[in-house]
Amino acid sequence: MATRSVSGNAAAPLVPYQSATGSSRCDEEHRSSTAESSDMCTPIASADTCASGRGESGSAKSVSEDENPDDVIEDCTSTDGPSAKRFLLLGNYSGFPMNDETYARMWRNILKINPGAKEEVARIRDSTDLPEIPIPRAPMSLPSSIPARRKIRIIQNYMNALQYNHTGMKMFDVRKEKTYAGLMETAKEMITEALPIKCLEAVILGAYLTNALKTVHRFAISFKTRLDGLGFRHIVLGLCHDGCYGSIGMSRRLTLQDKPFRFSTLRDLIDEFISSYSDCLHDVVQIRVSNLLPHSDLCRDQVKWKHVKVAVPPFGDDDAFTSALEKFNREIACKTVSSPSRPKLDRHKSDSSE
Repeated sequence: MATRSVSGNAAAPLVPYQSATGSSRCDEEHRSSTAESSDMCTPIASADTCASGRGESGSAKSVSEDENPDDVIEDCTSTDGPSAKRFLLLGNYSGFPMNDETYARMWRNILKINPGAKEEVARIRDSTDLPEIPIPRAPMSLPSSIPARRKIRIIQNYMNALQYNHTGMKMFDVRKEKTYAGLMETAKEMITEALPIKCLEAVILGAYLTNALKTVHRFAISFKTRLDGLGFRHIVLGLCHDGCYGSIGMSRRLTLQDKPFRFSTLRDLIDEFISSYSDCLHDVVQIRVSNLLPHSDLCRDQVKWKHVKVAVPPFGDDDAFTSALEKFNREIACKTVSSPSRPKLDRHKSDSSE
């Protein structure tokens, strides 16, 4: 049985996990949960959304043997106080199975993120009896009798079972310039490999798993925040069903991922995230909302990730902020009205009237 990481907490050791598609050494990925568990660090960027963090520290970044032109800087914030640290977010450019060079880069980066875990890392790498963890089963074909919101909860639970990726390496190619169909292919790969994911990967996976929910409108919500002079990025999948807003996603903070369908407007949902960020000592300075995502995994269009881009008060005008979000609310309302469910044809009645 293929193995994955077990759920971590603040005191949890480094725990290994393995790709679901193979058992060779190059298939094995490992993650650190000593310093950064789900409730110990605010979420920062996925690979595509944290590019703006490169160079924001005000000093030149030295080039090391582990750096790649496509790698980006990820920032992590401790709950101990208003301070932040910065580390390199690597990319798995070799695919699966992971080649020896990428595998070695990942381990070196784990040691950079957790410099005090050298002995533990060595113990895990040399271990021959790693625990076997069942692979989560993806909710691909849920019965039609299950309500849409219950299906969304099942999808969120599935992503929670995959867990958040703390290795400092993105495992999947989640470039935003891909077509929607290309992103859906990446989501299928996530299901096959069953590895922990970061926030942008969760948005793509969530979009794929909700494609069949035609009555649910989906859109990405990106947050740009600041703490201790550093810039941070995070993204979730916003949802609207029957006039109520919610979200799904993945984060180091449980309060910054999924939200229940209890918000009557997009502004209410975003205000809830702003409040959650405030609890983490972050100031939200800007939000971006994508266009509505298609429900076909064959769509060749690109996602307009910056369909709405607006500064958040007090960093921007409150009227402009409210107006931009209300306009998006109207877009969803028009989409709902213009795409009514088609009435079923009563064949017996039609036959009798002829």
